[in-house]
Amino acid sequence: MNERREIDQIDQKMTQLFEQRMKLSAKIAQHKFEQNQPVTDWKREAVIISEETKQLQNQHLASYLKEFYQDLFLISKQYQAKIIQDLESSTKRSSKI
Repeated sequence: MNERREIDQIDQKMTQLFEQRMKLSAKIAQHKFEQNQPVTDWKREAVIISEETKQLQNQHLASYLKEFYQDLFLISKQYQAKIIQDLESSTKRSSKI
């Protein structure tokens, strides 16, 4: 099936994009830690979902795209929270020395 091969190729691209996104998410976590900002920015998430939903050619997919982004944001925030937790632990250890 040609469709399966196409999906495999798309999945490979999505994996590469996911890794790039998470690398940037880590940098953002560092910034949030340094600026003492919260991990979650509800307004930004809403704007992204709204803007990306507008880009859909097939609006019947809007609810699925919204769910996709909500899941992606959750994963990114979990990753950022872990990074910030590690930075906080590292900072506490450094201040005791």
